[in-house]
Amino acid sequence: MRQRRLVAVLFPILALLTIVPAALASGSNSGPSGRYHTTIASPASIKGTWTIRFDNGRDSDYLNGKKVASGTYTQSGSIISFAQRNAPAGQTQCSTPGKYRFMLSGSTLTFTKISDPCNSVRSELLSHPFTNL
Repeated sequence: MRQRRLVAVLFPILALLTIVPAALASGSNSGPSGRYHTTIASPASIKGTWTIRFDNGRDSDYLNGKKVASGTYTQSGSIISFAQRNAPAGQTQCSTPGKYRFMLSGSTLTFTKISDPCNSVRSELLSHPFTNL
């Protein structure tokens, strides 16, 4: 009788210990999806309204409504790596992925550079906060 009572008490606790971490992990690993925008006043080289669209491992960058770059991204937890970018006209294509930590808080998406050795434009752009459209 005592063992049954112990099992009856422990089973729901063990179930919660299994379910809660899995639910938290799935929520914290969800990456950006959809469209985000920001308006940049300076530097002049990237001035304008930027939109980034994330869609199933592909991203596209728009400046004042015109597509200026695209590529792929991979995500692991809160780390996102941008690779195989099609560089805007006049820019050198970067074959080394840029790695950033991202945080989505409400409708605001921010990036913190971990490493991006050859893409200063991307690094400058992602230093600004974006808002979900």
